[in-house]
Amino acid sequence: DIGRVLVRLYLKPTSAKSILDTLYNWRNDATRKWSRSMEMDILFAVASSPENWPIIRKLLAKFDALTNYIYEHEDILKPLSNRIPYQDLSVLMEIGREYLTMEDEELLAILGAICILSDWISGKPIYYILDRFLPNFGPGDLAELVRVSEWLTYCASQLAAALGFSIQIIDQLKLLSRMIRYGVPKDLLVIVEEVEGVGRTRALALKNAGFDTFEKICKASLDALRDVPGIGEVLAKRLKEVAKRKIGLL
Repeated sequence: DIGRVLVRLYLKPTSAKSILDTLYNWRNDATRKWSRSMEMDILFAVASSPENWPIIRKLLAKFDALTNYIYEHEDILKPLSNRIPYQDLSVLMEIGREYLTMEDEELLAILGAICILSDWISGKPIYYILDRFLPNFGPGDLAELVRVSEWLTYCASQLAAALGFSIQIIDQLKLLSRMIRYGVPKDLLVIVEEVEGVGRTRALALKNAGFDTFEKICKASLDALRDVPGIGEVLAKRLKEVAKRKIGLL
C-alpha cells in the first residue's frame, strides 16, 4: 500500500522517510489524538526533507539572525525537545559556530524553517519573517518553502490514510497543508477558499478589522468593508454575497 501511494504521489522514498518515521512513531500510540506536538512533528519532518534543504540552508548565511529568530520561538519548539541532541535548545544555541558540526547546522536550519512556517500559517507579516534574512533568503525562497511544504504535508495525509490512521488525524494533516498553502490560520481558510480575490493579505486585513467570519461580514455594512485595506467596492459586494449564501440568507 505504501509503495503504491509513493508512486501515485511521485514521492521519492528518501523524501518520504522523515514523514514515515514520524507516522510510524505516532502509530505506536493507538489512542493518539491531534495535538500541537503532532503539528510540530510533521513540520519537522517536512522541513528536514531533501526537497527543502537547498532552500533552508540559505538561512545559515545570516547565522546570528537565525539563532535569534529561533530563540524568539523557543516556546513553540519545546515539543521538539526529543529531536535536539543536547540537554535543551539553549545549549545548542550557545555553541560557537566554529564548534558546530554539520548536523548541528542542519538542525538549526530545520528549526528556522519550522519557525518560518509557523509564523506563515499564524498570519505574521511577511516583512517580520523575511527582513532579518534578506538578501540571502527572500520572497522567492519563502514561496518555494511554502510550495514544497504544502505538498509534503498533503503527502503525509495520504500516507497516514494508507497506514490506517483515524479520519481525525488525516483531516488535520489536510487542514495543515491548506493552512501552509494560503498562509492563514484555520479560521480564515473558509474566506480565502470561498471568496475569489481574497488571499492572505486581504484575509488578514479583514481579520484585523474584525471581519473574520462570514457571520460578521454579513452583519457589516458595505462602507465598513470598503474601508478595509485592499477590499474596495467590488470585493466588498462579493464578500457580502458569499457571506449571505454561506449562512443561508440567499
